[in-house]
Amino acid sequence: DAAGAVVRGVGAAGETVFPDLTDARVRAWWGGLYAEPLALGCAGFWHEEDEPTSFTAFGERTLPRSARHALDGAGGDHREAHNVYALCMARAAYEGLRRLAPDERPCVVSRSGWAGQQRYGGIRSGPVAADWPGLRASLAVVLGLGLCGVPLAGA
Repeated sequence: DAAGAVVRGVGAAGETVFPDLTDARVRAWWGGLYAEPLALGCAGFWHEEDEPTSFTAFGERTLPRSARHALDGAGGDHREAHNVYALCMARAAYEGLRRLAPDERPCVVSRSGWAGQQRYGGIRSGPVAADWPGLRASLAVVLGLGLCGVPLAGA
């Protein structure tokens, strides 16, 4: 945050911290974390709750405004970084996977994204109701993503 403290939140798995993926150094570190799963035979990666989401009392289900981000040198608060957070996570994964396994095509799917996300992977829409209205809504989302240039999209 603005005081230099780590911003903590609560995610689906419990206490969560949020790396500043708008900083190139942090993206390089994050990309290196895929080495172990690759060594274990994982071939694809699914990013969940990369909006970012926090179930704490910040007022909204995201990080507080006091959270600071590098924004690749521009600096700013979370309002400026929220929408690009998933894009930066997908970028970090893609670039890390390219470094770690240069002869393989990275497979990264995110639950959220931003303009340009298709450069780094696909997008899934999130939970969908298993009924006809759910199918209709899902088709609209996937077709819309296709029109936006996202070739890999699903529910």
